[in-house]
Amino acid sequence: MKRSRIFKMAIGMAALSLLFISISSFAAEEKWPTRPITVVIPFKAGGGTDLSIRAIKSGMEKFLGVPIAVVNMEGAGGGVAMRYVFNQPKDGYTLLGWTTGFYAMPATGLSDFTYRDYRMVAQTALGISTFNTAYNSPLKTMDDLIKKMKEESIPIAFEYVGGPWYQGLALFANKIGAKKFIPVSQGGGYPSAVAAMKGETLVGMSDIGESFNLLKEKRLRALAVMDTKPFKIEGLPDIPPITQFVPGISEKVLISIKGSRGLCYHRDVPEKYIEKMVEAARFAVEKDPEFMEILKKRNWIPARVFGKEADQQAEIGTRVVSWLLYDLGAAARSPETVKIERYKE
Repeated sequence: MKRSRIFKMAIGMAALSLLFISISSFAAEEKWPTRPITVVIPFKAGGGTDLSIRAIKSGMEKFLGVPIAVVNMEGAGGGVAMRYVFNQPKDGYTLLGWTTGFYAMPATGLSDFTYRDYRMVAQTALGISTFNTAYNSPLKTMDDLIKKMKEESIPIAFEYVGGPWYQGLALFANKIGAKKFIPVSQGGGYPSAVAAMKGETLVGMSDIGESFNLLKEKRLRALAVMDTKPFKIEGLPDIPPITQFVPGISEKVLISIKGSRGLCYHRDVPEKYIEKMVEAARFAVEKDPEFMEILKKRNWIPARVFGKEADQQAEIGTRVVSWLLYDLGAAARSPETVKIERYKE
């Protein structure tokens, strides 16, 4: 009788222990995250993607209650970092710094990864692509550039083939039926703006932030921005939108290929972690004054595109850009290689 009672007590204690462990595990799970999060930036420190992620980091840390470490991992135009993040545990503790430059990978062949392998958390900072020319250039308006590009192949500087500023240039050239331009890769938007300022190329592609000081100093002239509305710079004439000159560019396509930077997860990270990170990014973008101050200083715009909407834009951008590069003869392979279909509106 005594043994039976002791046995029952032991069983009861074991059950309580299991219950306590289960409750503790559940509580720990509900409190996610409980340790530092890592964001892997696929480019060197100091670039647009790096700086925009560091700008949002503080607000996200306030929301999540844990520190966020930013690690730079260069290589293969972002392919090295993409593979590293893809191979990490799917526990929500490793994110990838993302850029619209990834849209070109089905065509460039730098990586076999596409938007389908990742889930977007947010597009956070937006740099608007700008057509710059030297202030004393014979090109005074976008109409002058269109006429020139239809008559001859001219040198144009940009960051790299497939990059965000190159994407806007390629779309524009395709829409106006231009002769092939002479590509001059500079490795970044600012060096491209400088190349135009020095007259090394007739045009240099950058975002507003990268060319802002040169525009204010009247060493560069901005002919147009890849947008649907003018861009205002105090003390200078408004920079007209590309749609004023090329109305055939779809607004949906234009929005999808703007130079956005942001965050994404491996596709198999649980939905609840993705949703929590979307909330953190939304908080940082919309309610953290420090983030807005940094964007203002760099002449970037908050993108405010989150979760599934960002997924949809990544799909459109990838399908448009990869096939555009292929049609222009600037691709190393057909996007069909990684099963990317043409985009049809």
